[in-house]
Amino acid sequence: MDEKDQTEIYDLYESVGWIAYTKNPDRLWQAFANSQYMTEKNKPGEIVALIR
Repeated sequence: MDEKDQTEIYDLYESVGWIAYTKNPDRLWQAFANSQYMTEKNKPGEIVALIR
């Protein structure tokens, strides 16, 4: 996962109030690294939905 993806995911989590995940970004990225499957819906420059 590159830095751009991390920024978009972080922004998505913040926008819906999932601050428990955004308080510890390293833990969040580890959770994504351990995910077997992930899909996302994008609009230009932003992730608008994410399933993992």
